[in-house]
Amino acid sequence: MHSDVTVPDVVTLNSCRLTGSGLKRRSKLYPNNQPNDYEAAFDADTLWYDVIQVGGQLQLICPKLNNLTSSVRSAKYWIDERPTSLLRICFYHRYDVIFLRASSRQVKQVTVIIGSWRGQANVTQHQPQFFSGLNTVIAIQKNNKLDWIADFLRYHTHHHGLQGAIFMDNGSTLYSPEILHEILRQANLEATLIVSAPFKYGPHAQWLKNAIYEEKYLQCALINIVRLRYLSKARAVLNCDIDELVHTPKTTIFDLAVRNPLGLVVLPVIWRYSHPMDPDPTRQATHRFRHFSFLPELQSVKYCIVPEGPTSWLPWCWDTHWLSFPELGNSFILRLFTYHCINRIINYIFKHISLFFYKKHTLRHCFSTSTAWKAHRRQAPTRGLILDAEWQAALDTVFCQSSGAVTKEASISPALDKVRRN
Repeated sequence: MHSDVTVPDVVTLNSCRLTGSGLKRRSKLYPNNQPNDYEAAFDADTLWYDVIQVGGQLQLICPKLNNLTSSVRSAKYWIDERPTSLLRICFYHRYDVIFLRASSRQVKQVTVIIGSWRGQANVTQHQPQFFSGLNTVIAIQKNNKLDWIADFLRYHTHHHGLQGAIFMDNGSTLYSPEILHEILRQANLEATLIVSAPFKYGPHAQWLKNAIYEEKYLQCALINIVRLRYLSKARAVLNCDIDELVHTPKTTIFDLAVRNPLGLVVLPVIWRYSHPMDPDPTRQATHRFRHFSFLPELQSVKYCIVPEGPTSWLPWCWDTHWLSFPELGNSFILRLFTYHCINRIINYIFKHISLFFYKKHTLRHCFSTSTAWKAHRRQAPTRGLILDAEWQAALDTVFCQSSGAVTKEASISPALDKVRRN
């Protein structure tokens, strides 16, 4: 990264809510099919999360518009007090994008008028220089322990040459975005950034996982917001979570992606467990065991992608576990066809090509490194655990473990001490 480029510590998004408009996003899931807490977790009020200018267009990144589509199409739009036109709406599986015409000059503000209601937001410019040429990781997080975050960064810096990190903080209540950024800063990376995103994550219904009506909009939208804002010139970008550690013996995940003809590597996710007698079984460094019934979770994968690679020529979005083409339309039939007959088939092919060529490379999912927001993570297995000697050696080179305990040197930090005192 050039020395004259200064990356901000924390940024907020240019969101617009429907407050006072009389409009409300409706769920596609019928009320009698919704769990009791579904409506409270559903984002009915956010019209868009962020506005980004890329060249002569503004991109308004929205939760799925659903019933709001007709109102958006008929609305009037202004940029810096001048009227502009709606170019198109692009529908994806988990979010939508409104494209507005913009001049070549930098736009500062966008206004939408629906009936007598007016909404406004500032506009962010495309800023690829912050992470240009860097091996970068992106992750969404909320209230994860700061020790976990430090260990996550330390591991990927040691084994994979990590150079940049963007964390999207979904409204943590245990610490501020500034304290979170201090943990990233202590990792001595070339560029670090916190994106503050205190929006509703979306309702969690296990039986809706990967279904066409799953309405967890935020994570996928945030991934593509940081892609558009900052990552178009990064060397390679790893998309994974704090409880996941990439294992690619004798190489790095970023080098694998760069060398791949598609500029894309997909890794299977496999569980690793800590022993219940470990002093702190939640730390990633203690997750040295596999279960005797171990099988790769082939339906759950993560990926590393080269933003300027061959996939950049296609209208993909980056999804949580794969890449997705735009939907052919907003109707149920078109969404169903796009999701099941195009996106799932293409991603199935990509996934199994990667799994064939990269059999030794996996992503280790640390079971007890969890805030237990998903019920199935609350009780780790206590029997049938088998030590993974190769994985233990990879962990030991980073965390200097002996007898299963994380050393004090692996702990952090003045920022963490401040959180504990408060």
